[in-house]
Amino acid sequence: LSAKVRVKLLHDDGASFSWLLQLLPGGQLPEHGHADGAEECMIIEGSLQINGRTYRGGDYQVALPGSAHFEVHSDEGALVYLRSPSSRRRHIIPA
Repeated sequence: LSAKVRVKLLHDDGASFSWLLQLLPGGQLPEHGHADGAEECMIIEGSLQINGRTYRGGDYQVALPGSAHFEVHSDEGALVYLRSPSSRRRHIIPA
């Protein structure tokens, strides 16, 4: 994804996968959509800006099918737990 973004696969049951996303200060993700299903996101620590809204440790966010993230970045850094459709895994975490 980038030098300031790290990912770790936790589990994949073939329908959905859970993973950790770490954004170092200044880390950002490219624009992306969620056409293939909902993606759940729990901020563990730090803060994350998604489409102009700030989420902090303990906050929950869900991207519903058909939604898009035009802006995802972290000024201070963040650790995030996500659960996504398994069809998206190959775009995020190489085999």
